[in-house]
Amino acid sequence: MILRWDIQNGVIVMPGSSNPEHIKENLDIFGFELTDDEMEQMKALNRDEKHDWY
Repeated sequence: MILRWDIQNGVIVMPGSSNPEHIKENLDIFGFELTDDEMEQMKALNRDEKHDWY
């Protein structure tokens, strides 16, 4: 869902995985779109936090 949200917000994402099932799941983000309401709900989850692990 986060990858789809990023794509719809114009963010270029480069997910990585060595797990074939996860790679397949990552490609499935092009088979659907989030509604405007879903986009707003996810945006509301933002806590303006920065993490050093990426």
